[in-house]
Amino acid sequence: MRSTQWVYCILAAALTWVAMGVSYLRGLQTQGHLPWLTFTVNYFSYFTILSNLLVAVYFTLGVLSPQSPIGRFFNRPPVRAAIALYIAVTFLIYFLILSRIPFEPGGSRFVQGLLHYATPALYLFHWAVYGERARLRWRDSWRWLAFPLVYFIYSVIHGAWSGFYPYPFINAAQLGYPRVLLNSLLVLATFTLLSLLLVALDRRLGKAGMGRSHAQPEGAA
Repeated sequence: MRSTQWVYCILAAALTWVAMGVSYLRGLQTQGHLPWLTFTVNYFSYFTILSNLLVAVYFTLGVLSPQSPIGRFFNRPPVRAAIALYIAVTFLIYFLILSRIPFEPGGSRFVQGLLHYATPALYLFHWAVYGERARLRWRDSWRWLAFPLVYFIYSVIHGAWSGFYPYPFINAAQLGYPRVLLNSLLVLATFTLLSLLLVALDRRLGKAGMGRSHAQPEGAA
């Protein structure tokens, strides 16, 4: 790993962990009426937190143990792209729908900006600039949908059992299951479209990189 990339990973990991830590502590203070375990389960029921956690783990492994089995796993092109997809959707849903709704724990605008804007920007830039290219396959885009599908099923079951829904558009208690299903299909369509765009972008960047590497220097015979 180049020194600039190493420093980048350190700064990105630190920022993401700090943002998550501050968000957790602020939420724990503002929702102190909840038992600690209940609050913690609810906190990690947000897709925002899960996607930021993946980013934090990725950057941390890149610094501490890039050659370990888990470090190599997280650095595989399909895994890196999957994280890019999840953190990109985190940004889009917040920007388009949730930015005016004070519903998440640790509701500071600054902290929410870190989780929804800074972390996605840092990771997506890193994904675009560093790493292998032209290694993704179109079938990868369908595999990436497994995580949001499992997340949706968990959210509905957990919400029906506990009464807690992390996002208003999947609140079945208020909207009913047909509306929640429709909303979830729209979000899934967003995941699908972005996943296909990521594969296309990866191939485009790969072709551009190969073109530069094969270009002869000026004046070569």
